Amino acid sequence: FRSFGELAADIVLERLHRQRVVGTENMPIGGGRDFPTAPAKWCAERAATHGLSLDRMGSLFERYGTAADAFAAYMAAGHDELLPGSDYSAREIRYLIANEYVEQLE
Repeated sequence: FRSFGELAADIVLERLHRQRVVGTENMPIGGGRDFPTAPAKWCAERAATHGLSLDRMGSLFERYGTAADAFAAYMAAGHDELLPGSDYSAREIRYLIANEYVEQLE
């Protein structure tokens, strides 16, 4: 998404005969925002807060970076279980659908 945004901005700037004055390549976004210097500690703290296992929190962190905290909070707020044959849970999928602009599930 970042690459597409940069490309689109470059096209518009070129048409306006303007030059880019700032780039986003070094700006943390999404799950990279507020990335911890000690990920294991971050995961342990969040696992304890949300009542998840350290392994589960680690999996969420690997997938979503610091956004894993919001996933974990949602997952902990109701009954949750792993989907058969998957390492995704039902509430994790619900959170993705509600918050990540899912258009179709395949």
